[in-house]
Amino acid sequence: MTGRRAGAALAALALVAAGPVALAPAASGAVGGPAAVDSGSDEPPLVAEQLVLSDLDSAGLPTRSVIVTRVVARDVPPRQLTIPMSSVDLEYVDRRGAPPLSGDSMVVDVGGPGQTSVTTQAAFDLPQPVALHAEYSQAGTVLDPATVPGRSGDLSIGYTVTNTVVEDRTLNYRDAAGERYETTSPVFAPFTGTLTVTLPPGAELVDAPDAVVGTTSDGSTWVRWSLVLAPPMGDYEQDRRLVLRGDDLQVPGVRLEAVPTTTDQDPAADFAGGLLKSSVEGSADLAEGLTTLDDSTVELATAAADLARGLDSLAEGADQLSAEVDDALVPGARQVAEGASELAAGQQEVAGAASSAQSGASDLATGADELANGLGDVSDGLQELVSAEGLPALAAGADQLATAVAAIAATVGSADDPRIELSSAGDATLVQVVRAVAAGTAQLQGVTAGISDGLREALTTLAQVTEDATAAAKAAGTAAALAQALIPQVCAPPAPVLPAPQCRQLAAIAEQSAAAQESATAAATGSGEGRAQVGRQAAAAAGVATALTDLVRALDGVAAGLVQVSGALRSGNPDDPGVYEGQVTLARSLQEVVQATLSLSAGAAQAEGGADDLAAGAADLSTGLGDLADGADALADGGRELASGAAAQAEGTAAVASGLNELDSGTTSAASGGTDLADGAWTLREDGTREVLGQVVDSSSDPALARAYLRAANRRAADAMPYGVPDDVVGRVAYVSVISPTSPPDRAAAATAALALVVLVSLGILAGRRLRRASDAPTQSGPDSPASPGD
Repeated sequence: MTGRRAGAALAALALVAAGPVALAPAASGAVGGPAAVDSGSDEPPLVAEQLVLSDLDSAGLPTRSVIVTRVVARDVPPRQLTIPMSSVDLEYVDRRGAPPLSGDSMVVDVGGPGQTSVTTQAAFDLPQPVALHAEYSQAGTVLDPATVPGRSGDLSIGYTVTNTVVEDRTLNYRDAAGERYETTSPVFAPFTGTLTVTLPPGAELVDAPDAVVGTTSDGSTWVRWSLVLAPPMGDYEQDRRLVLRGDDLQVPGVRLEAVPTTTDQDPAADFAGGLLKSSVEGSADLAEGLTTLDDSTVELATAAADLARGLDSLAEGADQLSAEVDDALVPGARQVAEGASELAAGQQEVAGAASSAQSGASDLATGADELANGLGDVSDGLQELVSAEGLPALAAGADQLATAVAAIAATVGSADDPRIELSSAGDATLVQVVRAVAAGTAQLQGVTAGISDGLREALTTLAQVTEDATAAAKAAGTAAALAQALIPQVCAPPAPVLPAPQCRQLAAIAEQSAAAQESATAAATGSGEGRAQVGRQAAAAAGVATALTDLVRALDGVAAGLVQVSGALRSGNPDDPGVYEGQVTLARSLQEVVQATLSLSAGAAQAEGGADDLAAGAADLSTGLGDLADGADALADGGRELASGAAAQAEGTAAVASGLNELDSGTTSAASGGTDLADGAWTLREDGTREVLGQVVDSSSDPALARAYLRAANRRAADAMPYGVPDDVVGRVAYVSVISPTSPPDRAAAATAALALVVLVSLGILAGRRLRRASDAPTQSGPDSPASPGD
């Protein structure tokens, strides 16, 4: 067997020694990272496990790459399986010869009772999916790697790891308002992995930012970085740097491990995907609620504007009525009062003349005729005042105004209106609508506050996961140290205490414990990063809850303003009347004026009849002077009553005019208040609900795009299989690239290292899965759990 074949064969045998190492999820054609699983019913019937091993020069360029393929069949009828594969140096590892070729594929025989397998190897003739470049420098000067051995002082080494599996894909997503977007973006296969550097003997580590540092069993120092090489979880290209110091420096050994990992395999990616999904759904619900609130604010502004216009019309009517009373009714009432006063004076003269009837009989006859004519004019004027177009029309107008004001007050509502749901606001008052909007906003604020509390609980859970992972790492490290310390005591020649098989088991336990320590440390680091991201989302949710609280206060202020407007329109308190009560009082006063004027008109008619009688009896004056004197006295008393009633009527008319002026002023003020209410509602919409809605919609686009990108990256995981697999075969792959130290070990040592590497990957992922099962229960808090932005 040639040296090339021996090295690759030992690497292939590592797959067999490690047992069924699963390198992908159990799905047809799927691909993913290593995950140790038990062989059994959960495994698919046909699995193609591939391991690409690459030797790199000191700069990171591949010098030799092989691909080892192990096809495992479980209770599959015997058949021939055609698998795409490199034809360069293709041969069996677990048997003699080489599989036959069919085009660009190899044909292998698989199947039979139980579990059967076949292992092959070939030269890997494709570009590296995950490339590594190393650059060495001293004092700012880049060095040729060949000149590094033997140098002294500080040596700076930069490593660049690049994911090269990329392809433009079309991404479709929606924002919180439901608007669809489409964009084309480069999407990478989702690779994760580790970069491990082992320092040469005698070298001192000066700096290694963001790295985990440890020590091997032989005392060498190693430095390790975890890598996530695909957006949105990480950059497709990542730079790592370390600084060494020593007197006889060498190129350190480097090992790059990379596997494709989807969100259902990586706890951090799965958690982030769940946060993005919850964020997008929460933003959509919040936008729907804010849209309803925005529509209600528009309805409030429209109703307030209608109220203001109605009050303006009422003010115009009151102003017109006031002008008519001032210009016509008040002067007429004053003229009636003056005529009544003159009538009283004339009646006094009649009474005086009666006492001297003998000397003024002819004058009395003439005065009686004039009195009859004057009383006729007064009677006509009073009849016109109580006609349908006079005082009764004014009283009817006041009643109509009172009815209109009552209707407006009913539309506005009052503080005693019962609470309603926003969905049943068809016949509700303005006060009920505003209160319903405020209640809905308060409920929305409660939901947002609940999301914030859930995020804080998630922070506590992640802190516990970090603490558990750190404790697990410490315990595994202690177990590894104890096992390493025990091996020289019980297994060292010439007289080992334990037999060789048990010594090998003890060495394996030491390696497993060290691997478990590394996995637990990585899990602690990942949960720490998750805590930071959840913390930011908790702060954002708390900010939204505060903004909604402010909005509830503003709506409560609007409701209070409406209650004040309603009280001004219709107070219900006789001691503090509103516009409606003033109108009712005015209508009653006008009715009383109508009745007084009717009585005055009747008196004037009677007086006119008396004057006629006086003129007719002037011829009998000489025979009835006594009766005339008595009648003159009675007439004087009636004249004084008529003058007093006319004066009271004039004062009442002036009071009506004053009341109409106050009505005009009150309705004008109410109309101004309605206009202010409408302006406030529009301001609330423009500066409040609409602005908050716009912010929610704008901030929802990035999480939605990130979620679409994550789903596209999951679909690209299948592209990580170097040559592909048939549809009925589950494909699994891992890539391992090694830069050997300046003095490379022999082929046997390299093969042994490859064997240890595969076992390490298997056991490390097994520890990671245990940690994930421990952290799954507190992290997944159900469909209402808080999430980070995006979908």
